[in-house]
Amino acid sequence: MTGTTSSLVVIGAYLVAGIVVAALLARQGQAPGTALAAVVVWPFLLPTLAARPATSPPRQGPCAGRIDRVFDALLQTLEDPASDEVPWASQALALRDALHLADARIAFVDRVLADADPQDEGGTAGSLRAARAHAAEEIESVLVAVSQLRLQVGLLALAGDALPVAAQLDALMGRATALLEVSEASYEQASA
Repeated sequence: MTGTTSSLVVIGAYLVAGIVVAALLARQGQAPGTALAAVVVWPFLLPTLAARPATSPPRQGPCAGRIDRVFDALLQTLEDPASDEVPWASQALALRDALHLADARIAFVDRVLADADPQDEGGTAGSLRAARAHAAEEIESVLVAVSQLRLQVGLLALAGDALPVAAQLDALMGRATALLEVSEASYEQASA
């Protein structure tokens, strides 16, 4: 073998290994960009491939059981062999974790409000109760949308159009992330 031939063999083997790692990462539910990057930088992504999924935050909020039931059903759907082309399990887990964090904040607010004056409807306690109710309603709204997402995965298995499912999951993640953020505008609204 000449030097050129052996170089081509090494480059080919490197690319084949990258493609294998990319396929495994995609199957794990990693973001498409991460999986695509693996073709070139696969040695750096091997720890990602070997890493176990992050443990979920503690389920301590009032909506924890409902969150788990809805996401267990979604994950069961995503793990079904008929939906093997749906690479969003890790994104679904991240959404579940974000909802659990928002739910934990509601539990914290419940503990804070337990000591508040129940007659204080116009003051800070009243604003906090209203914000808590809004956050709980938003969590429920996202859970309803996740249930609908599960049905869209079924349509994907028949129609093959992944774009609506990906867009829906991105929108839901944005809503869950918004629950975790405290903006000046919402603070000003609550204190007005």
